[in-house]
Amino acid sequence: MKSTENFNGYSSRGKTRRKRNYSLVILTGFTVIVIIFAVLSFTLLFPVKTVKITGSSVYSPADINTAAGLKDGQQILTAPADSIKNVILDSFIYIDEVNVKKKFPDTIEIEVVPSKPIANITVANEDETESYLYISGGGKILEISDVPKRNVPILTGVKFSPAVVPGVTVDLNAKLTDLTAEQIADIEAAAFILDVADEIKSASLEKIDYIDISDPGNIKIMYDNRINMQMGGLSDFAYKLSFLKEIIDTKIGPNTSGRLSMLSTGGASFIDSDGLSYNEKKFEQNIASSTAALETEITEVSEETAEEVTEE
Repeated sequence: MKSTENFNGYSSRGKTRRKRNYSLVILTGFTVIVIIFAVLSFTLLFPVKTVKITGSSVYSPADINTAAGLKDGQQILTAPADSIKNVILDSFIYIDEVNVKKKFPDTIEIEVVPSKPIANITVANEDETESYLYISGGGKILEISDVPKRNVPILTGVKFSPAVVPGVTVDLNAKLTDLTAEQIADIEAAAFILDVADEIKSASLEKIDYIDISDPGNIKIMYDNRINMQMGGLSDFAYKLSFLKEIIDTKIGPNTSGRLSMLSTGGASFIDSDGLSYNEKKFEQNIASSTAALETEITEVSEETAEEVTEE
């Protein structure tokens, strides 16, 4: 009886070992299959057959596809999405954004977003003339021209370094610790420009001729070539734009010109061109009167001094 129990014990342990070995064989086989599948996937199974270009652009899909540089037999798993994106952005000035999507088993979709000028930035030339940098909503300098882009506001009061030339994108997300003072100034200027442009866009304000940001605490906007809008700083900018536009539409009318200013109290004041002209003339008269009075006083003092010298 005792020997039978020992035999049964050895038999049970043997069966356990065989089960473990069998499981190990299955696991090993499965691992080998996975490895083989992975190798085939990266080398043979999923070659890119279709490159689909979507989104509007001034460039042809064929040119964008060529720039993407996908090689014959390129596997979809190894296609470098980031590299494709960067090379397209570097190759085409009038593309602001690129999104690369892999769609199994054999398609890569490249979506491009065109660059659109949002401001003409004035640049002073050595011969005292002006040129205009076109900047896009993505912070890319599109081109430089002797004439401003039509239907795009002219922006004054900002200065970029010589490094900001057509084709360059001012990287707003760059780490400032790695940059020079000029590069940081360029980023701050571009960020301010884009903030102002975004606020104007969100307010759906059209008919803007120029924007002066030389004083960030008092941004000035010429509206419809007749209303000089004194906006104050960028805080609550969209609200200010909407508020002043409502005043123009409902209180001022389509033919009146003048200066419309935001007040620190949250209200606004408007002086029409006649009032501004009157104030300017009055100011000049006051200055002239003050100057004449001062000259008279100086003359009297001089005469008194001359008399004192004569008496001596």
